[in-house]
Amino acid sequence: MKNPWEYMTTETNPNKKKDEKNNRDESDDEDNHGMKEGDPRILKLIQNKNLKRIVRNLIKFWETPVEGFEAFMIAVIEMGLIRFMFFFFVMPFVIFAAVESTARQQKIHHLNEAINEHLVSRVKEIEEQYKSKAYCVAPTPGTTCANCTAYNYENFKNSPSIATYFPGGRLGNAITAYLTLYWLQLEHGLDTYFEKESKELLELIFENVDKHKVLEEDLCDWKSFGWQRYEGNVELLGDPEWKTGNAIQVYLAKENFMRHEIQGGRKFYKKYRKESFGALRLKEQYRRHAELTLWQISNKVNIPASKLTYVGIHNRRTDYLEFRRRRLGMDNLYEDYFEDAVAYFKEEYGDPSIDNNNVVFVYISDDMKWGRRKLKKLGENIFYVGCGDGDKPDCIGKDFALLSSCNHTITTHGTFGHWGAFFAGNIDAQGEIFTEYGAIIPEVNK
Repeated sequence: MKNPWEYMTTETNPNKKKDEKNNRDESDDEDNHGMKEGDPRILKLIQNKNLKRIVRNLIKFWETPVEGFEAFMIAVIEMGLIRFMFFFFVMPFVIFAAVESTARQQKIHHLNEAINEHLVSRVKEIEEQYKSKAYCVAPTPGTTCANCTAYNYENFKNSPSIATYFPGGRLGNAITAYLTLYWLQLEHGLDTYFEKESKELLELIFENVDKHKVLEEDLCDWKSFGWQRYEGNVELLGDPEWKTGNAIQVYLAKENFMRHEIQGGRKFYKKYRKESFGALRLKEQYRRHAELTLWQISNKVNIPASKLTYVGIHNRRTDYLEFRRRRLGMDNLYEDYFEDAVAYFKEEYGDPSIDNNNVVFVYISDDMKWGRRKLKKLGENIFYVGCGDGDKPDCIGKDFALLSSCNHTITTHGTFGHWGAFFAGNIDAQGEIFTEYGAIIPEVNK
């Protein structure tokens, strides 16, 4: 078989004369319209003689593939169709690929420049943030500084230390920070500042969040003040080394969040219980909701509210179960835990003459369906009245009001249940708390 690419070169080809002779012989057999004897009628529709030859050779290809392909390639080369196909079908893709590659490189270059500019600007912001700046304390809480004065250690070293506490988290953590700072203020005379975001969260639930100055408003340039993290017993902040001339950030590392003994302050639960009730008073709408709900329960059991013992159950589940298994390596609390807790309170406070029906249980959880499904066998005196939506402030307020209005508490885990149990009972005595470690009689009552 002849090499068809030979016909694309301009060099002298020894077979060229022979091929030209063959071509002339083939053309000699054609009439004035390029038709040959035996051609199919369809070729008459084609006006171009060379194109007719290509079609004829394609037809010939089916009869004698080798000779037909050779003749077809010769005809195509002579017409220059390969060049045509290359420039009009292949070249656009080559050009497109080149343009696309260039555009991609330019895009990557601009992106790298933007990233570098952003990183440089962030570095400058951080440097500016931690640069030593002037600060001032506003004359009255809640007002913004008009004129800041430069920090002067000589003037500050004999003044009361200032303290703050960043809670991180939701309502329970905010209450922890707020009351801890308040106790430090009462116990050690520290000047306390509470972050604005947490203050606004508490103001959704409580009506008198005013025991601390606002960190971002009453201290100008507070970030550059040089706060010292204090992770230890807050009862020791009254020592001379801490009591004056310091900016203290009460702190508890994440890995120690279960070790509350590190932070201490347990004696303040009893010592400042009355002050704590005054510092965080629930809004009237939540107090009314709790009163109405407990009254409805007393009607259902047909026992006056004054003769009932209300036991709040706080069962935290949704976001905590996986954390408890993976992070703490602890089994989840299931039905048997609540069976033991219910049995304990019925035994301690129940009246056998009325089948212990004077003890009622107020179930509150972020998974109310689980309680209704799993705890039905515990009896009819469990009332599933929780709202259960931790993302809605109104639900949070209602659930916290119910927990804190009960006489005693069954808890699982979390600061929400912890503080609900703290406010349960009354202003003079805190109710009992049943935990996975058993029943606890708070220090307040001893």
